Amino acid sequence: MNRFAILLFLIALLTQGCKIADLRTAAIAKTTPDREEKALMLLEKMIATNHLEKLVAAETYSLEARDNWKGVLALANPLPKDNTLMELRFRPNSFDGQFEYLEAKTETVYGVQSFQFYKIKDNGIVTLRKKKSIVFSLPAIQYFFELPLRLRNAPIVKYAGSEMIEGRNYDLVFATWQQLEPHKENDQYLLYINQETGQLDFANYTVRGLYLPAPGSIYGSIRFSNRKTTQDGITYPGTMTIQLNKLKKEKRFAHRISINQLRLNNFALEQLYPINELEYLGDTKKEK
Repeated sequence: MNRFAILLFLIALLTQGCKIADLRTAAIAKTTPDREEKALMLLEKMIATNHLEKLVAAETYSLEARDNWKGVLALANPLPKDNTLMELRFRPNSFDGQFEYLEAKTETVYGVQSFQFYKIKDNGIVTLRKKKSIVFSLPAIQYFFELPLRLRNAPIVKYAGSEMIEGRNYDLVFATWQQLEPHKENDQYLLYINQETGQLDFANYTVRGLYLPAPGSIYGSIRFSNRKTTQDGITYPGTMTIQLNKLKKEKRFAHRISINQLRLNNFALEQLYPINELEYLGDTKKEK
């Protein structure tokens, strides 16, 4: 952890309250089932509109992308390089992935398998390293990209009312695990689904398992924009803009992930599993 990153979070500790972040809205009804039909219908319609079933049906997929941390925040970037073209490789509905900088002088693959970080140099030798920042951040990028697919399986999915943002009307869907009330073990998500287009334009999310010390009151927001469509018909966000705490104007971001291309099954699944002795954990967030 670099000194600037520590300074950022010390500032956050001093400026944020101690209360745990809670994304519930007043419109959430305790009397309805945990998996509320209206909320599930909104999610399924969005998934169908964007043909996301094709993504989750693939063995693997890759993203050609850049992750741009704004200004001095680049010093807190958990990845080795800032705003540099890379290929991210994932197995859908898992937390196993890797990335490689496409214009680097030497070939180095960085990966996470069953929440263990590894590096593969151009000599092919795999080495395990301690790198909590990447173990947290790489699966998080994948999770945000697959967000509707992941949250439709959450045990608690509730309709959270409607809201007008930036002149557009949105249906809100809330998702969490274990219990409706906030707790330190599981995150909460609040999705903003455009009533006119059916698209996911924004989301709020908590960060209970952050790798740096931070107050429980911290949460994040994402803007999904610049949608693109593959030859397979999958529509996906070309830009994911990450903001600290509540949604802000687009230019005010902590970092922005720009995706040039999505490709399905363009590499072998075995490539994501260079460490044979590690048990496959799938969509489980903690080691068994």
